[in-house]
Amino acid sequence: MGFAMFLDTRNGRPARVAWKDSPARRAAIRARVAEDFGFARGFVLRNGKIGCEGGIGIGANLVTLTESNFERVADAALSEIAAAIESRLDDRLDVEFEAGILTIELEDGGRYHINKHAPNRQIWLSSPKSGAWHFAASGPDGGWVSTRDARIGLGALLNREIEAATGIDPGLKL
Repeated sequence: MGFAMFLDTRNGRPARVAWKDSPARRAAIRARVAEDFGFARGFVLRNGKIGCEGGIGIGANLVTLTESNFERVADAALSEIAAAIESRLDDRLDVEFEAGILTIELEDGGRYHINKHAPNRQIWLSSPKSGAWHFAASGPDGGWVSTRDARIGLGALLNREIEAATGIDPGLKL
């Protein structure tokens, strides 16, 4: 049995929708998504699971970006991360933004690598503290949520981990 995970816009909590892999049930889930969230466009079925075109199984407030819009918002996010960390933590962290890859080196030698992954229209993060993460756009002007857990945003994760490592909140608003 598979499931689809949606963020319920009425109460902000994740809601699981269990279903068997049958065409009738898939149609019912599409109808429920349209009824509950006001849209079903952008939803596709992959490997017996319903999800967003970006490959994420969380429906509310996610957008399907065109390639040019993805490039624009992803570049803005990476630039915002680099600028915020350089302005608040330049004396404690080494920040490099080269060839579309943002590298942040902690005092203890741990490194974050953050880059765009255009085929999936995601931002990928390699964290020395929590491992690999993929983030999908949650709005046309930015905002990135984890494809693992809709409650985790890119900015919040980086704020929490970098503050734990340095004692200073980078203040990311992604």
